[in-house]
Amino acid sequence: MQLENPEPPPSTIRAHTKRSDYIHLLCCKETTTLKKTTMTGTYLDQLSWPEAETALSADPVILIPLGARLKEHGYHLPLNNDWLLARYFCRRVMEQANVLVTPTVQFSFFPAFVDYPGSVNINRDTAGQLLNDLISSLARHGGKRFYVLNTGISTNWVLEPLRLKLAEQQVSMTYLDLLEALPEIE
Repeated sequence: MQLENPEPPPSTIRAHTKRSDYIHLLCCKETTTLKKTTMTGTYLDQLSWPEAETALSADPVILIPLGARLKEHGYHLPLNNDWLLARYFCRRVMEQANVLVTPTVQFSFFPAFVDYPGSVNINRDTAGQLLNDLISSLARHGGKRFYVLNTGISTNWVLEPLRLKLAEQQVSMTYLDLLEALPEIE
């Protein structure tokens, strides 16, 4: 499958030569001079607890970004590539939807990468329990609808059993399944 190159950065952005620099530039608003957009969504970690109580009681979709902060992506991309993508996609969703966004879950089940220096993998059960505890904590205070913006593949083995478990507790959790969302790779 041939991937299209992203649009070149506007001329107001300093030139970068490496693709990983461009990804970092797209995902880290602090280093860009891109046009500011109005956010419809809200970052949960920027609220006080009384504000969080109000926000959670409004029955929002709670967006949980899941992107590896330490996982290999070849010789050309940084270990935090998935984390950067998760942050970028969250901001794009927040521009369009009134969602409540948690901080990015940056460690999970990535067994295919354990032999690459710098890559971190946690046990599948531990990864599932971490997400279960995060969602259950927010559900206890009113959250009932969760969407995991998943940037991985092996994390599906954690997310699908968790989705079924949470459904038994009347908590709705769906997630991005890249195997379903992306066209088949030859």
